[in-house]
Amino acid sequence: MSLVGLGSTQAWADGHQQCGQVRVENSTDGGNTWTTEGRYNGEAPTAISVRLTGDVAEGCAYPVSLAAYSAEGPTWETSGQQEFLGWDTTTLTADAPEATLDVSDSAPACFGQIDLYAGGDKFDGTEGHALPHYPDSATPTGLIAAWNGGQPCEEEPTTPPGDEPTDEPGDEAPGDEPTDEPTDEAPTEEPAEDTPSPSESAADGVAPDTGGQEPVGQPIALPESTTPNGDLAETGGDGSQLTVFASAGAGLLVVGGAAAYFARRRNRATR
Repeated sequence: MSLVGLGSTQAWADGHQQCGQVRVENSTDGGNTWTTEGRYNGEAPTAISVRLTGDVAEGCAYPVSLAAYSAEGPTWETSGQQEFLGWDTTTLTADAPEATLDVSDSAPACFGQIDLYAGGDKFDGTEGHALPHYPDSATPTGLIAAWNGGQPCEEEPTTPPGDEPTDEPGDEAPGDEPTDEPTDEAPTEEPAEDTPSPSESAADGVAPDTGGQEPVGQPIALPESTTPNGDLAETGGDGSQLTVFASAGAGLLVVGGAAAYFARRRNRATR
């Protein structure tokens, strides 16, 4: 009796499937509306629901993560030096195809970037997990959707605004010259010249706009492994099945050998 192929036949008869890419949708309004767009607009999406769509094989796992970063500008090109703020991750399966990721406690206070991506790696600047940086580090990898935006941080005044107006009128006589000097200096012109400085300082250290196009995500979730958990796809069948088949085969060999031995003895006795 041949036992070859019994394990693989049983495994494939059970409807084995390999794990592959699966489409994923996301929602920023608690699941009321779903999208596959690769960029977010408007306010920072700090709580995002995700769900798998299509055929998801049993035993396949799909990690999805959400990361928040501070930035120096409101766009990818002006994001400059970014800092890791927070991270959340989940694993989607056929039994649990939907979950919500939340980085509200780590939301950017000013300019920032938020990335929804496939995988469970944390891109926090440690070795092998580089921070996003325009134009040479478009991390995280496996991008599903991304957001850039925010407002400049409010700077605290270095001197009280009431001190200077109080001192200047007191030191100068109320003659013609004090009256002419304020009008000639035109204080409003200096702020106008300095107005671009906040945006310029936000872009300090940013590479020239010569490359590094704005990353756009794809609605694809990647599996942790191409083999479903607990399934030996390549060998066919699980360990318990193979053990049973091997034991049965060994028993049949013993019985067959004994039968042949006694048959020979009978033949000799009859002679």
